Amino acid sequence: PRLHVERVSFPLPGAMPFEVASFTEPLACAVRAVSRSQVLRGDRVVVVGGGGMGLLIAQVLAARGAVPVVLEISEGRLALARSLGIGPTVNPAREDVPAAVAEMTGGIGLDGAMLTVVTEAVLSQMQRLLRPGGRINIFAGPTGGARLPVDLADLYHRELSIFSTYSSTPASLAEAFDLLATSRVRVQSLISHRLPLTAFDEG
Repeated sequence: PRLHVERVSFPLPGAMPFEVASFTEPLACAVRAVSRSQVLRGDRVVVVGGGGMGLLIAQVLAARGAVPVVLEISEGRLALARSLGIGPTVNPAREDVPAAVAEMTGGIGLDGAMLTVVTEAVLSQMQRLLRPGGRINIFAGPTGGARLPVDLADLYHRELSIFSTYSSTPASLAEAFDLLATSRVRVQSLISHRLPLTAFDEG
């Protein structure tokens, strides 16, 4: 579309491969999620889910000076997170998540939570792990039904906030492209396959 060409098209630096540039749009969604969640430097923010989007969000958090904590049941994904300099990491299938959070925050609780996995159990646990004034970002559609219960009394008394993020903006696209161009966000290790356009359906 004409507006896209005029406002959100960027000349590629000579050293930037096309496959790295292709991450601009998903990374922009991560940038906007972090911005909407009002993340501050030094905040400890748990990212639930260490897949591609989770690791993009975690890298944006780190680039903003926050401390991302990746919560993921796959040891392979946790190892990938650590290889990108993201830590601490927690495997809820093997570790006591509340105890781990209490230890890393001195019992205060997390400043925020970014949910790339949204279930009733995840939402409830993350709400309990936040400090007063903490923030939750719903970054994915819920599984198990469109309606999930929320403890509104706790939300009210502890002044918690719930945000959601669906897409990107021209500003977040520009910031994402700059993060890729300056290698402050690394994506090569997130690429699992490289296929020709003739294998589009397979991809």
